[in-house]
Amino acid sequence: MRLASFRHAGRDGFGAVVGDRIVDLGGHHADLGAAIASGALEDMRRRAGSETPTIPLAAIEYRPVLPRPEKFVCAGYNYRARASEKAPGDFPSVFFKHATALIGHDRPMVKPRNSESFDYEGEFCLVIGTRGRHIAAADAFRHIMGYTLFNDGSVRDFQGHSVQAGKNFPQTSALGPWIVTADEIADPTRLTITTRVNGKERQRGSTADLIFDIPFLVAYVSSFMELLPGDVISTGTPAGAGWRMTPPHWLKPGDVIEIAIEGVGMLRNRVTAEA
Repeated sequence: MRLASFRHAGRDGFGAVVGDRIVDLGGHHADLGAAIASGALEDMRRRAGSETPTIPLAAIEYRPVLPRPEKFVCAGYNYRARASEKAPGDFPSVFFKHATALIGHDRPMVKPRNSESFDYEGEFCLVIGTRGRHIAAADAFRHIMGYTLFNDGSVRDFQGHSVQAGKNFPQTSALGPWIVTADEIADPTRLTITTRVNGKERQRGSTADLIFDIPFLVAYVSSFMELLPGDVISTGTPAGAGWRMTPPHWLKPGDVIEIAIEGVGMLRNRVTAEA
C-alpha cells in the first residue's frame, strides 16, 4: 500500500494511492501521522481495498508525506563509499530535522538567500509503526511500518559551524511522495538509490552499503529515546553530493533533483530562490 499526504480542493488530506488516483482516507484523523499513531494502519488497508479512488493524482498538491513527525532522526556519513570523508566510529552520527524544513513531492525546494552553498542528499527513510524503547536489533523490522524517500537539503556553509542550522532552513528538504508499507518491500537491506540533478546521475548506492544498518539504527535511536508511530529515521546519503565535486556544484534556482529507490518510487523537486 502507498500512503500519501496532499492538498486538494482547498483542504489537506491523506489517502492510499491506487493507480493514478487516491482513496481518500481522511476524516477521522488530523493527518497521516496521527492515523499511524492511532494504530489505524489495518483499517486504512481495508478501506484502500474496498473504497473507490476518487481523487486524481494530477489534481493534488503533495504535502510532506508525514507533515509533522514528532521525531525525525537523520544519520550522517553512513555509506561505506563516504568513509574517506569521515572515518566511522562505533556509533552513528545523528542530527534532527524540523518539520518546518519539509516540503512534499513536486514542491519547490527553497534556496536560502543568505547562502550560495545549497546542496542535495538522496536518502532512504524508515517510518516507525510500533512504539518501542531499547529495541533489540533482531526485533527492529517489527517496529517499521513503511519506507519513504528524502532529499536532505543542506546549507553547507551554515552546516560548517552548526549541523542543526545547516539542515533546518525552511522548505529546504523534501519527504515523499508516499510511504510504501513494509509488506511491499521484500528486502529493504538491498535497495538501489540514485540521485539525478537536471537528468545527470550524481549519486548511486545501495542500502547494502550502510555502515550502520537498519536494525542497528533502530536499536541505537531507541536506546536514547522512545520511538513512536510516525517517527522517521533517515539512513544517510551515498557519495556524490555537490560539495564533494571539484569544483563544488551547488544547487541553483531552476535545478531539478530526482531521487529514486527501487520499489519505493521517485521524489522530484525543483529549486527556487527565497523571496
